[in-house]
Amino acid sequence: MAMLGSPDEASEVLTMYIPPTESAEVTLAMLADMGRGTTDDSKTWHEYGTPSIYTSQVLGELASANKLDAAFLFGDLSYAVGYSSVWEEWLDQIEPLASAVPFQVSMGNHEYNSPFDTWPKDTLGNAYVPDRYGGGDSGGECGVPAKTLLGEVELFSGVTIGMVTVVSMNTEIDFDTGSDQWEFIKNQLAAVDRQQTPWVVLTGHRPGLIDSSYGSCDACHGGDNCTCTEGADPSDLGVMAALQREIGPLLEEYRVDLAFWGHNHVYQRHCAYNYATGECTMRSAPLEVNGSTIAVYEQPMCPPSPVHIVVGAAGADFTRNSNNASYSEVVLYEHGFVQLHAANSTFLEGKFIDVVHGSVVLDHFALVRQSGGKSCEAASPEEQEEDLFAGGSAAHVVFIFTVVILAVLAVVLVFYGVTFYFYDRPPKNHFMLREREYEEPRDLDLDQDHLEMQSNVLGSSFRSN
Repeated sequence: MAMLGSPDEASEVLTMYIPPTESAEVTLAMLADMGRGTTDDSKTWHEYGTPSIYTSQVLGELASANKLDAAFLFGDLSYAVGYSSVWEEWLDQIEPLASAVPFQVSMGNHEYNSPFDTWPKDTLGNAYVPDRYGGGDSGGECGVPAKTLLGEVELFSGVTIGMVTVVSMNTEIDFDTGSDQWEFIKNQLAAVDRQQTPWVVLTGHRPGLIDSSYGSCDACHGGDNCTCTEGADPSDLGVMAALQREIGPLLEEYRVDLAFWGHNHVYQRHCAYNYATGECTMRSAPLEVNGSTIAVYEQPMCPPSPVHIVVGAAGADFTRNSNNASYSEVVLYEHGFVQLHAANSTFLEGKFIDVVHGSVVLDHFALVRQSGGKSCEAASPEEQEEDLFAGGSAAHVVFIFTVVILAVLAVVLVFYGVTFYFYDRPPKNHFMLREREYEEPRDLDLDQDHLEMQSNVLGSSFRSN
C-alpha cells in the first residue's frame, strides 16, 4: 500500500498484490509491442494507437478483480523514441495494472537500439553493452529512460511466480554462446527446481521462431550476398537463425515449455520446434470442451522442445508479413494478450484475449502432461528419448496396456484364421470361382494342374492331401 503527497492533499491509496513465489496456481499476462494509446490523432509514432488503451484497461480490470497475479511486457513498451512526454503518458496509462500486480518489463529495439558510435565508452574505449544490431530504433534513448523510469530495468532477468519460472532475455544485446547473457540464461534454467516450479517460460522481444517473409536481403542493404556489413542481421529470419543457434540448445537441454516473443505485430502460435532438425517435435490436436475448441499439446514426461508464441499485438499496428510457414499453427491480426494459467503441475493453459471486441478468446491452447514436470531436470538426449517410457508414468501404463491388447487380438485372429483354414474352407473349385467373380467372364479350366498353377500365383496351396 502506498500514499503520496502531503496530509492535506494525499494521493489515491494504491494496493499491490504480492503473488506466491512457488508451487501455487497462478495466472499471468504475456504481451509485447504496446505503445502509448491515443483516442485522437495526436501521435509521435505511427505504430501505435487506441488498441493499447484497451489492453491497459482489460489488464487493469483483471488485476483489480484479483484475476491476475503478474504481467510480463517483453519489449517495445511506450514507443516514445526520444519523446519524454510519451513516457509520462504511457506510465499514466498502465498505472491501474502496474500498481496492482507485479509488472515485469524487458527491452526491445525501440528502447535500446542506437548506432554503434552513439554508445558511451569505458576507460578503454569500448562501448558499454552496445546493441547487437546498431540500428536507430530507440530515437537515441539507448535504454536510459526505460531503466530510469521503470526502476532500473535489468538487461535480463529471471523470476518465479507460483509454479511458473519466467526467464526474460534481451534480444538486443549479445546472446552468443559464452556471453554474459548466455551464461545468465543457462544458470537460471539450470537452477529451476521442477518439483516446485514444473513450468518454465522464456520471453524475449525478437522471435526465436517466426512466420515471416522478412529476411536478410531485406534488412542488410548494400551487403554482399545479402549479408550485413556492420552489426548482426536484424531481419526476422536472421535473428531467428541466431537465436536458434545460440539459445535454442539451452531451451531443449533444460526442458523449457513455452517461449514467448514479440517484435512482429501479430499473434502467432507455432508447434514445438526442434532447432537442430528444423522440424516440429509436437503439434497441437483439437479437443472439444463445452462447445469450444482447445488446441492441446500433449507432452510426454517432459517437453522435447518449447512451443513458441508470438504476441506482439498489445497495441502497435500490425506487421502483415506472415508467410505460411510449415511450423505455424495460428496467425491472427488482432490486438490482445495471452492470459497464461498454470492450474497445476500437469496443465498449463493459454488464451489469446481480443481487447478490441469485448475480451473475446480468439485462441485457446493448453500444454498437458502426465508427469507434472517432476522429471524435467536437464537430461541427456538419450534420457529425453526415454521420457515417454519412464517407469511408473501414466504414458508407460497406457503403452503397456495397448501392447497387451494388440497381442491378444493378434492371437485371436491367428486362432480364427487357422480354424477357418483347416475346418471351414469351401471346396477348392468354389473358392476359385468366387475369386474370379470380379474378373471378366471367361471359360474356366478347373483341372488339378491349373488349380496348382493359380495357387502359386496367389501365394496359397490347393494341393490335395
